[in-house]
Amino acid sequence: MDISPYELLSGAEHIGTRSRDNQTYVFAKDTELGMVVETYQQLDYKQQKRLLGYMDALKMNN
Repeated sequence: MDISPYELLSGAEHIGTRSRDNQTYVFAKDTELGMVVETYQQLDYKQQKRLLGYMDALKMNN
């Protein structure tokens, strides 16, 4: 294969005919972002939609 183990495991994009869109994020659970995602997953559907609405509103206020 013409890919490093790091690229294979991390999903890093590579050049050539094997390149693809990378639609994945990887982050540690013990970071702020990890805590946000974990909390989001614990919410019910209506709460998730409400939170997404808040985030959209915050983006508009910048």
